[in-house]
Amino acid sequence: PDRIELIYSYHGHYLNLPENFGHSIDKIFFLTNLGYLESLSKNKIFSPEVFIVGNGVRSDKFFPLDKQDKLKARREMGFSEDDEIIVWMANSRPAKGIHLFKKIIPLLLAEVLQLGRLSHDLLPKYLQISDYYFFTSLWKEGFGLSLVEAIKSGLFVISSANGGIPEVIKDCDQVALISEPNKTENWVKKFLEIRSRKKLDFDQTRLAGFHSYEDWEHKFKKAIVE
Repeated sequence: PDRIELIYSYHGHYLNLPENFGHSIDKIFFLTNLGYLESLSKNKIFSPEVFIVGNGVRSDKFFPLDKQDKLKARREMGFSEDDEIIVWMANSRPAKGIHLFKKIIPLLLAEVLQLGRLSHDLLPKYLQISDYYFFTSLWKEGFGLSLVEAIKSGLFVISSANGGIPEVIKDCDQVALISEPNKTENWVKKFLEIRSRKKLDFDQTRLAGFHSYEDWEHKFKKAIVE
């Protein structure tokens, strides 16, 4: 009916739009502009109006602890001040690089703890006590929500440069990107480079504004009514 406006919020990277119905869509919301441009290049016809709305993470849950609070939280969870903690979290499937990480991590750490499935409410405390986050994704990421959660929690991040990731982490000095992520030696080398860097003092205001939930909500609602 004429009164219907069809809006599609797309959470992948690039979209193959079926010609038999795809051009009845009025608007498509993309996570990144890179995703839109790749969709534009892969479709013979691409007619919907496009909005880049990104994604958002709650800054009241994912934020860095100050040094004293971090040390206290570490001790409460059985770790010491000198421990170096690396985190990997995702659906444990090849697309997320779990098979590579299993080869990489014994080269870097003396001990590995597998925590299994955790509720989302528990994730911030594990990120906040940690130092590094590996995002070994081997597919075209639409956004990388856990990547942003780790950054906002104050971790150094080593990430593949797949899909929309380079746009998501643009101008973020906490992240090192790997353009050839299928080579395990690249991850080890990049980690050693990051480890040798001077530690950063994280700007709470900057991290609170980094892909904040409020900013995403504003862009999403604005795109609906335009």
